[in-house]
Order: sequence, then C-alpha cells, then structure tokens
Amino acid sequence: MRNERDDFERGPVVGGGSAPTGASAAARAARDDAVIEALGSGTTHQQAADLLGVSSKTIQRTLADPTIRARVATRRRERMEEITGLLIGASGSAIAALVEVARDGPPHNRVTAAIQLLKLGRRFYSADFLEGQVLDRIAALESDAAESKDAPG
Repeated sequence: MRNERDDFERGPVVGGGSAPTGASAAARAARDDAVIEALGSGTTHQQAADLLGVSSKTIQRTLADPTIRARVATRRRERMEEITGLLIGASGSAIAALVEVARDGPPHNRVTAAIQLLKLGRRFYSADFLEGQVLDRIAALESDAAESKDAPG
C-alpha cells in the first residue's frame, strides 16, 4: 500500500508507473534541497525526517552522496555566519547593558556584570591575539614560499 511518505521518498508516481525522468530529477532535487536546508539549520536526522515526512533512512541515503554532504556542510557554515553576524550586531547593546548594570545596578548585579565584562574582555583579547599570531605565521609562510620559488634551484 502506497502513502505520501513513499511518494516523497521515491519521487512522484504518475498513472501507476514511474514519473518521467525530468519530473523524477526535479522531485529528487527538491527533496535534496529540503534535506540540505533542514540539516543545515541544525536539525537532527530524525527531526529532518519528521519535518519532511520521510524516514530517517531516506535522510541517511540522501547523505550518502558526497555532494549533498558537502552542501549540508556549506549551509551549516553559512548559518553560523548568519548567527555570528546577529550576535555581533547585538553585542554593542549587550555590552552597554552590562556596563550600565555594573555602574548603576544593585550590588550583587553589579558584581555579576563586572565579572561578565572581564570574561568577555579576556575572551575577545585572546581571540584577537591568536588571530594576529595566525595571520603573522601565514604571512611568514607565504613569504618563505615566494623566496623559495624565486631562489635558483
């Protein structure tokens, strides 16, 4: 007995037989895109399956394709960049709120806010310092590679 889940997993069925190749390819591409978006947004395999009305086995079969896995990884990176952008955009207001509480809040809240500001400062300094170190090392490696290339050999 067929059901909608079977149709989505196998592609549309027309007149009791298989759908034309173009329609099957389009249905598969649409399913693949839906899987990529769901998994790229952070859902588990089971959550993606439930959301799309397919089995988790279908999600696993879809992910067997290295191209699909790569697209999911790309979508996850894109999503992290979007989230990071939102966090960076909100960070100024969040820091201002912490500074305000540290100055004018009740004593317990002032201490908590001050501790958070110190932790954030240390994290940002460490990240900036490490990034600078990495960039300096990359520049040195690129310079060494350029000198090696130009050296008579």
